[in-house]
Amino acid sequence: MAKLSLVLGFLVFAVVVLMLVMAEVNGQKRCQVALNANGCNLLACRQQCHQSYNGNGVCVENSLGSATYCCVCFYNCSLTP
Repeated sequence: MAKLSLVLGFLVFAVVVLMLVMAEVNGQKRCQVALNANGCNLLACRQQCHQSYNGNGVCVENSLGSATYCCVCFYNCSLTP
């Protein structure tokens, strides 16, 4: 179970890094904001991020080895409301 958690944490990290690299390649500056640090429901996270920032919401582990997640929204800084 710990191995699975570690693998999933690494995959989330890899996706976040890939998103940031792709944003820089396109010349767009990406920003991020934590929407909910007390837990994460992926569908609600994505919806709130899209509605508030026109961005992509993801669940990210609070700390390495932790079993808690927070909702983080990645969006184009130029589109800040």
